[in-house]
Amino acid sequence: MQSNGLTAVTKLPLIYPCPSHLRRLSVDEHNNVERKVVKHTLQPQDGHPTLFTIKLYHGGEFTKYPDVRYIDGTVNYVDMVDIDEFSVHELDAIMKGFRYGVPPVIYYHFLVPGGDFHFGLRPLGNDQDVANFSQYVSEHKVMKVYIEHGETRLLTYFLNPKPVTKVTLVQLDEPHEDVQHIDEAPEDQSKETPVMTTPTDNLVDVVPTQANQPKIQVNEIVQVVSLSPGYNRRRGMSKDGVMNTRKVRAATTKFMSKQIMDQVESNPTIPVKALQEQLQKKYGVGFSIHKVFRAKADAKKIYEVLRDYILELQSTNPDTTVKLELGDVSESNLVNCTSRCFKRIYVCLGGMKKGFKACLRDFLGLDGAHMKGPYPGQILTTVGLDSNNGIYPLAYAIVEIENCESWKWFLECLGDDLDLHAMYNFTFVSDRQKGLLQAVSQLFPCAEHRFCLRHIHENMKKQWRTKEYKDHLWDCATATTVPEFNHFMHQFSLFDKSAYEWLKSIPPQHWAKSHFTGRATTDMLLNNLCEVFNGKLVDGRDKPIISCLEFIREYMMKRICNVLRVQQKCLGPLTPTATKIMEKNEAAATQYIVEWCGDEKYQVKGPWNDQHVVDMHERVCNCRKWELTGIPCRHVISVLYNKADHGECVQELHTYVHKVHWLQTWKTAYGYKVEPIKGRAMWPRSECPMQITPPPHRNQPGRPKRKRRQSMEEKSQSKSQSQSQRSDVGPSEIHGHGPHGGGKLTRKFVSVTCSKCGNKGHNSRTCKGQGGT
Repeated sequence: MQSNGLTAVTKLPLIYPCPSHLRRLSVDEHNNVERKVVKHTLQPQDGHPTLFTIKLYHGGEFTKYPDVRYIDGTVNYVDMVDIDEFSVHELDAIMKGFRYGVPPVIYYHFLVPGGDFHFGLRPLGNDQDVANFSQYVSEHKVMKVYIEHGETRLLTYFLNPKPVTKVTLVQLDEPHEDVQHIDEAPEDQSKETPVMTTPTDNLVDVVPTQANQPKIQVNEIVQVVSLSPGYNRRRGMSKDGVMNTRKVRAATTKFMSKQIMDQVESNPTIPVKALQEQLQKKYGVGFSIHKVFRAKADAKKIYEVLRDYILELQSTNPDTTVKLELGDVSESNLVNCTSRCFKRIYVCLGGMKKGFKACLRDFLGLDGAHMKGPYPGQILTTVGLDSNNGIYPLAYAIVEIENCESWKWFLECLGDDLDLHAMYNFTFVSDRQKGLLQAVSQLFPCAEHRFCLRHIHENMKKQWRTKEYKDHLWDCATATTVPEFNHFMHQFSLFDKSAYEWLKSIPPQHWAKSHFTGRATTDMLLNNLCEVFNGKLVDGRDKPIISCLEFIREYMMKRICNVLRVQQKCLGPLTPTATKIMEKNEAAATQYIVEWCGDEKYQVKGPWNDQHVVDMHERVCNCRKWELTGIPCRHVISVLYNKADHGECVQELHTYVHKVHWLQTWKTAYGYKVEPIKGRAMWPRSECPMQITPPPHRNQPGRPKRKRRQSMEEKSQSKSQSQSQRSDVGPSEIHGHGPHGGGKLTRKFVSVTCSKCGNKGHNSRTCKGQGGT
């Protein structure tokens, strides 16, 4: 059978099945009633091996991906169909028997036996499809065929068939008698390559006669060097007697990346020079250092096994959430939709998810970091706060760009894992990244969103840079009560009215402790959680995508083990950080005087007119530190001491601390582990035929920087620290000069010499000729 790729053409006679061969059953009845298929009496050994039955689904439609089903249709059985005489015309005749008008637009699909609707549907529109269909009939006597009317929602008809190797016919010279023999490879190493011959009557290209001249002359002394199966070259002396180069065109970056992939994955820090030397020793040819460098960073093949990595990660770490999103297929590329480019991926390990819920803190930090390497993007991270006020990484994602759409997608995935609904009272802290404010306000309108105070100060320093502005800002932010906050804001307005108006434009519920709620049991003002976590990922952000994801997972796995070692040394009943805060408050509580006011209310007065009211029934103090942090303040501890002095029954101090700070809560959170995974050779193989390709490459100008740009405050702090470390400063060490003058050299207070006139105080560009010859 010959196929033109559009319509099936066959000379076989048509078979019109009689109505007695048709058995009708609706799709709903077929799904609700268990039907036993009766074996045919016509078995292959009885002389009828080509007969089979078609289970025909028609009148319905397919649902959209990912839940692909065939609904609202009817099921019929067509018996006694001969595969030797079967073609698309037989299906047309069957559809006419069901009173469907032919030819309308009808799409035929068949289901591979044992397959599902996602990867098992195949087209049945031409002779090539019928040949593919016929290979299953010998073992399966009931084949399922699905009909779509009018239009199709599947992509089976738009997938490219397997590429056919092009073969050009050339005329070769007859072998000469002078050639005595040709070395043959051993039988266990020889491979046969199938070649498709083209009939001479279809030959349209005329081979020029000059193309018949061989490049290698008879009896020429050459040596064939094999790089790998499929790569051969000849090496010898050129005609002019000069030795040829060792460079080979077959030694491409793609070839080298395959050879060093496993080695680079096991040792990512291996130098490029060492890889070059290993390749040259192994193959005996020259490899450019630039090609080896590109081969080491070649991450294209990594995307092809990304689905395998996801399957391995989910199989070894239960309850792990991984969401992969690929680029959209445009209408112009429907025909070439066998591959789609990578867009974004979200990962939340099952152990970290359970551990975060055990921390009992509805508090998360959000931040993003730039990816390095040939395929740049953004790493979005969310980090929680554990019972010891340490970082607890929860989820991470690699997206194409940091904007409102990507942040909204990341927060939706996070909300699904943590069961966060729109009205949930959660607490986030961030640096006000691009699009993050809009995403949080749209998805979680009732959530408390704190702004990192350090970044607010960075914005303030663009106009007001002195230390006095920073002190006023921190006084306003650290005030725990509203009257105290208003007092410091008034002081700031007297200091600088314009700076006060600028700060007043930022709502205080985003940056001031006095306006925070106590739901998160923390009064944190900075987003140091994500800053610390992103700092640990610097060495992994320039790696290929799977290596980068593995770098993050391994860091989480090692951090849990490190925390477990610290927990073994803790005596409890509180975490080390909570214990230090309690000891500090206990020491300060001895300076306060307590007056009982009846019921459970107490008046606490201390030095510097520090007077507050403590309600032990409601467990609140009007200083709000107990409410914000969950740790009793000095006023509460002084009340507990007073009650114990008067003979009242007072429990141990740690019972008044929120359970978040208990050592047992800390141990429970880190009781969930991140499980290891196997090597790539043992990963399960994904059955999805859609191939993942890398995202569009963007060339970055200059040499990629591994470190982020420091702010003005960080530069000033590092400069002050370096100056404070100079114990002995000589005249030549002023402003960075000399052995003790760390930092960048400056030309301040250094007299320059003109190269034209030789005088000091000016250079050659500003020289007016004074002193010149």
